[in-house]
Amino acid sequence: KSVKRSRDFKKNAGFDYEVYFGGNENIENVEIKMSRVNVTVKDLEKVDFDKLKELNMGILVVGNVVKCASAEFVAAVESSLNK
Repeated sequence: KSVKRSRDFKKNAGFDYEVYFGGNENIENVEIKMSRVNVTVKDLEKVDFDKLKELNMGILVVGNVVKCASAEFVAAVESSLNK
């Protein structure tokens, strides 16, 4: 499943954040903070950092945790988790 390159996540009805992090099987944990999503992954090499950077948000990697800073991304991931 491909994700359209759009910063307007709310209008992107088919938004699937897992593709950025190597798929659902590579994601161990998703933690939502106020304006940040922390995604713990099994294998960092499967994370598509180029696509994440195209979303124009701050990205920090600490160990196997990818921290993404964007209130819009947080809302999109939270909405996706609540489906």
